[in-house]
Amino acid sequence: MPTKNARPVRKTSHQNRNNVTYRSFPRYGGLTLEIGAKILTNALIIAVAIAALNRLLPHYQTQNARLEELNNEVERTQARVDRLNSQFTRNFDPYQSQEIRQEHTHQIKPNQRRIVWLEPETQNPE
Repeated sequence: MPTKNARPVRKTSHQNRNNVTYRSFPRYGGLTLEIGAKILTNALIIAVAIAALNRLLPHYQTQNARLEELNNEVERTQARVDRLNSQFTRNFDPYQSQEIRQEHTHQIKPNQRRIVWLEPETQNPE
């Protein structure tokens, strides 16, 4: 029964008890070559991936900056749309039509009076 250890084995013959013979192990050249080829292939794939990432990184940063700029523009436009929408609903609200007419024409109702606030005049002690 062969063992996987590389220990010397003594022959048990009566004539040559002091002779030591070593078992020969099969050479693993093919397996070593295959493992080396796999490692080299994986290293090459890693190098190609790193090169591709280096080429894509500036494009990604540019796209990210453009996206942030567009998001800021969308926020500004959304605020404007909200403001215009509130004005629109106010302008077409039938309950506020009288107030809006007064704002735009500066006319008042017949039963109202215009009040003008004046500052009190200060008298000079002369």
